[in-house]
Amino acid sequence: MKFIDANGTEYSPKEWLTFGDIALYPIPSTIKSRNDPTLSTATYLTTRIKMNTPIISANMDTITEKEMAIAMAQAGGCGILHRFYHPKYEKNPYEVFLSHIADIVNANAQVAFSVGMATEDIRIIDDVLQLCQPKSMLPIVCVDVAKGDQEQVFAQIRKIRTLFKDKIDIIGGNVCTGEGVAMLIDAGVDAVKIGVGPGCLSGETPIHTQQGSVKISDLQPGQHKVKNIYGEWTDVIATIENAPRTCLNINGVILTEDHLVAVIKTEFANKLNNEDFEQYIDWIPARLVDEEHHLLVQLNLE
Repeated sequence: MKFIDANGTEYSPKEWLTFGDIALYPIPSTIKSRNDPTLSTATYLTTRIKMNTPIISANMDTITEKEMAIAMAQAGGCGILHRFYHPKYEKNPYEVFLSHIADIVNANAQVAFSVGMATEDIRIIDDVLQLCQPKSMLPIVCVDVAKGDQEQVFAQIRKIRTLFKDKIDIIGGNVCTGEGVAMLIDAGVDAVKIGVGPGCLSGETPIHTQQGSVKISDLQPGQHKVKNIYGEWTDVIATIENAPRTCLNINGVILTEDHLVAVIKTEFANKLNNEDFEQYIDWIPARLVDEEHHLLVQLNLE
């Protein structure tokens, strides 16, 4: 493998690779013009769903909601809705999710959405199919897990295929080996989501701040703002060099003192099985969690 900088000079990375070290190596082309009307980028996302532009927006909560899904469809691609609708920002997150699906259907855009391993995710698929039925649309469900080559993922895919048969196309992932791809295909997927991201842990990696592009190693508390997972500009309060070394262990979950966590007060613990239990949830820094709180490590969409 060769590493070539912007000036065409070959070099050897010191300790880590960042996104700036990796690029696709171009090869000679016979295409005379990108405006050639005979050229086509059309392809198939699944055997039944065609795309004019082979680009899919990631099913992340900071990237694909209904606006992106509709815009991607209008551009010939596809956007897959994320599955992290949050009670901090929506009173009824499941209703918000279904309203997004309805808007995508009304826009005649491709419906594609994500589910995880929870049993209630089967209900989600059924509700989406009902919304798509009036327009005879074929939706896509993405069974989205960080490590897709595990038995519970295969079991969920088999269950979806058994229950819904050809009423829906299934994407499974994420995997990064040939064996993982083969096992997902055997489980019944129509397409495979490939790639396990390396993260951006190198100090040389540039990130976008409100003050411009800055290397991670150059971030300064009180001087820079970065976006949190909700797309809000947030002050940098610590860096690798000056981060607090103390962490909290709450029922086996390791957190920093300033982590925002979902809790429910002990007095409302009996409300967890209620349909409207979200109204009893509070978001507080981990350092404030005490015996009066129950830490919620997983939230249902319902």
